[in-house]
Amino acid sequence: MITMPIAILVIGQFIFPIDGPTRPYPLTGVDKKPKLVKFVEPAFPNDSKLKTINTVVVVNVLVDTTGHAIAARFRDTLDPELKEAIMASIKGMEFEPARDSAGNPVEVWFPISIPVSDMDNWIPPPVFPEKADSYGIDSGKVIVDVHVGSDGSVIEAKVRESSNILFESSALSSAMNARFSSSAATRWFTIVYHFKKEKDE
Repeated sequence: MITMPIAILVIGQFIFPIDGPTRPYPLTGVDKKPKLVKFVEPAFPNDSKLKTINTVVVVNVLVDTTGHAIAARFRDTLDPELKEAIMASIKGMEFEPARDSAGNPVEVWFPISIPVSDMDNWIPPPVFPEKADSYGIDSGKVIVDVHVGSDGSVIEAKVRESSNILFESSALSSAMNARFSSSAATRWFTIVYHFKKEKDE
């Protein structure tokens, strides 16, 4: 087994280095750069500390020959929760792969800019499920992909990843009841829901 000198976080097929380089990655031997065909933004429940953040995060992503981002390296040090949310959104993105001069798809690093501004969106916090409490489960996480119409209403919401099925219904209910700012076209968002049971007084 190959070991790496830095800590890594594994999510599905992704391997995200915790600390990325501060320089951009050159596109060498590439005749056609990758093209982003499905962009996914991070979104946050109303009780998240990230709700009022307004910034743009630049990330270098490794786009494979099938058009999926298989790794990501951040140029700047970020809050762990913000980094987690951005990594989740990157995992849902789709690209046309880069191609060499012969037209063959090639794997390359590619920089993308992700806006983080969720102040105009309304996403109700999920309710901690009573059933989870009855089983003695006090925390969990669910990642939901949300397709939003141009009027800001949610068209569909799908669970992509879950620590426990008992949390999924509550996360989906929150996502389906969310309202987003209007736009000229439909959009995709990813919401990372963190469940934590409130301690009894």
